[in-house]
Amino acid sequence: MNSVTSLQAIEAAFDTAKKRWITCDWFTEFGVAQLDLRGLTALQTERLAKATSGVESQQWQAAATWLRQVERDAAAATQAAFDACEAWAAGHVVLAKRKIDFACEIEAAWHKELVWGPLRRLIYESMELA
Repeated sequence: MNSVTSLQAIEAAFDTAKKRWITCDWFTEFGVAQLDLRGLTALQTERLAKATSGVESQQWQAAATWLRQVERDAAAATQAAFDACEAWAAGHVVLAKRKIDFACEIEAAWHKELVWGPLRRLIYESMELA
């Protein structure tokens, strides 16, 4: 752990980011119906699938499947970022780097501007200053 980069800064970066990516947070034109899934959860779209019928129901069910993957990836990235914070706090900066890189790798499949980027920058800066 580096004294220049504080545990408070690391924790604040984590707390800010963990609230930002939970499900699809970008505009979509999903499927033939070109559904905008931004802000919807898999559970919500599953309910829409049950409340509709035919092709519309199938579209909402496909959307639910897709959103479940987004949510799984968001959760996995959050866990990896949490693990990075824990490793950093314990003085295992190489492990922290590996974990935050993994979080960013997962997220990069969905976002151009990474939610976990600021935390990664802090962890990298702490390694450079050590």
